[in-house]
Amino acid sequence: MVTGVLCLVTPKLMNSKNIIIIGGGISGLATLHGLKAKFADRPDVKIILLEKADHLGGTASSQHFPEGIFEQGPNGFLDSRQETLNLCEELGLKQQLVRAADAADKKFLLLGGQLEEFPSDLKSFLGFRPLPFWDKIRLPLEIFVRKGSDPEETVYEFGVRRFGERFTKLFLDPFVTGIYGGDARELNLRAAFPRLHELEQNYGSLFRALMKLRQAKRGEGRQVSVTPKGKLTSFLRGMSAVGETIAAKYPDSIYLKHEVHPLEASGTGFKVEAGNASFYADKVFLCVPAFVAAGLVRNVSIEFSGLLERIPYAPMAVVGLMYERRSFSHPPEGFGYLVPSYEQKGVIGVLFDSNMFPNRASGDKVMIRLMLGGVNNPGIVREDHSAIRQLAREELAERFQLKAQPLKEFCVVHPRAIPQYDRSYARLLPALEQESARQENLFLVANYLKGVAFNDCVINARKAVLRCAI
Repeated sequence: MVTGVLCLVTPKLMNSKNIIIIGGGISGLATLHGLKAKFADRPDVKIILLEKADHLGGTASSQHFPEGIFEQGPNGFLDSRQETLNLCEELGLKQQLVRAADAADKKFLLLGGQLEEFPSDLKSFLGFRPLPFWDKIRLPLEIFVRKGSDPEETVYEFGVRRFGERFTKLFLDPFVTGIYGGDARELNLRAAFPRLHELEQNYGSLFRALMKLRQAKRGEGRQVSVTPKGKLTSFLRGMSAVGETIAAKYPDSIYLKHEVHPLEASGTGFKVEAGNASFYADKVFLCVPAFVAAGLVRNVSIEFSGLLERIPYAPMAVVGLMYERRSFSHPPEGFGYLVPSYEQKGVIGVLFDSNMFPNRASGDKVMIRLMLGGVNNPGIVREDHSAIRQLAREELAERFQLKAQPLKEFCVVHPRAIPQYDRSYARLLPALEQESARQENLFLVANYLKGVAFNDCVINARKAVLRCAI
């Protein structure tokens, strides 16, 4: 893996084909691996990846220290998608996979300053104190609610229409915030949760969809759900494992510390400059955030650039705090807790990482991560790191009557962390897809298209690789 100045790559050699991937996050890494496999028997096809940072993985970055691991971004993925499991198998990471402990199945909501266990079955749902009895009775009546017809309907509007406002505030709102750091009142249902939209449109009701699908799948022995399924899974050494493994597998094809300048059209391909290097690409895969891609394509298509620039992002700060276990009178249980937006707190959610996976903290310690900011609290990420860490400490001190100070503190700020599939995004998406289709040799592969999750990035990368003909 080259980390210094890339040697000058001369313009297109006779009969050679050059593919350049820009961006070394999970989208770029999965794309590199897929292309290498696809063209393994084509010595004329040269594939390289350019990354401006000094490491791979993007936000999927694990900071190791003697007592544990601090995840700077996602802490895992759901093991329900075969494409991601195949990638792990191909990279030799299958033995490194670790699934979250069963104890982490217990999840909580912060409601009125109290932690309330998230209902896991019908009995616990009926006993869920914060939801009024009438709202519980109303839920089965969802089957009689007519399907929606507004393409701009938000997740919040969908929830209120089908389940009632209280249910939506308690369950859908924090669920959306936990995934997107976004606002359920703004996120477009069809763009953000296409599965829910599809089920309602096809069956007229989510309950009816569940019944029909269960009936159809009963003979196959498969479970059916309208919500994301699978077990949260990571790696023994954390989420950096994918980047580290691919870096070791393709050292001659990866160039770190190479920030790419705006692309220039050249023949049917592109002239690509990164630092002092200049070379020709028949195909370019842009695996970077939308606002970065906007700058890279501005000389190729100003319209394309303008559409990409308009995609909104939620800011996010991630704080890791490690404590002695004995500092808690009652150590945290389960997975963690989410905070509904109406609670008006800077904290979006709190994850008890050491309850989920081994190696996140040594046996006598507890590692907790807090997510702060989001679209409803953007000012938090503009604070200095000491102020952000203070907010995190105060949240845990209040929640668990903690008087001890943490042994270790970590803080990373992502000013534009998660793309927002909101109403404005839904309006510009058709034009973006149309403009992208015009760029025959330019591929967009990133989490602002077709899903923000780790699995989505892997799946979309594989689809883009299949489309690449050279």
